[in-house]
Amino acid sequence: MAQQSSENVKSREILWTAFTPDYQPTWRLRFVFPQQPLRALRVVQTNSGADLWSIHELRVFDGAREPPRDPWWRLNAQPYPWGIGDAFDGKVVTFWKCGEPLRPGQFVEVDFNGVEQADSVSIETSPNQWGIRLKLERRDANGQWKLLAPEPRLSDAPVPPGLRRAAAEELKRRGIDYLLVFDGEFGADDLRGNAGLWGIRQVGEYKGARLYQLP
Repeated sequence: MAQQSSENVKSREILWTAFTPDYQPTWRLRFVFPQQPLRALRVVQTNSGADLWSIHELRVFDGAREPPRDPWWRLNAQPYPWGIGDAFDGKVVTFWKCGEPLRPGQFVEVDFNGVEQADSVSIETSPNQWGIRLKLERRDANGQWKLLAPEPRLSDAPVPPGLRRAAAEELKRRGIDYLLVFDGEFGADDLRGNAGLWGIRQVGEYKGARLYQLP
């Protein structure tokens, strides 16, 4: 059962990301600010609620240019720092999730371990978190956090192409080789009807249970 470990829950939600609108990364939250050199950025969540904050990708821009993500960048998040690299891995099917219901002061932080020129920050994420309220801060030369943008501009984007295949490949990377799905379960019709898009192959069937091999 997915509930028996956080990794299983994440694998289940990666699967859902492929075909469930509420979990698909179709939200774009964009912070815009005057171009400037930055040492570190922090996205801070300011609301309280039952939602779980998540980020599929956090991207930094200088005009149209996206600085390459340097392995020396130092990433952090509170209250759940584990897996924050999934918000910076270039794969929209993966994500970081806060791990606790919304409360003020939760944050995601990137220290550039140097200086990067930037004028915007874009967050790609899913719409199953209506309660989030975000602001963007920068760290000054004295180590103090200062407000950079009070809120993002929200827009919708199309579902990224190839999301089913990307989800199947990510599950495979996480050590899952097969999916056992019972007819009538959530997602069973999509897996059966879109097997080609998933890149999966049915290798067994018995009394409404289907075994699929991941690519």
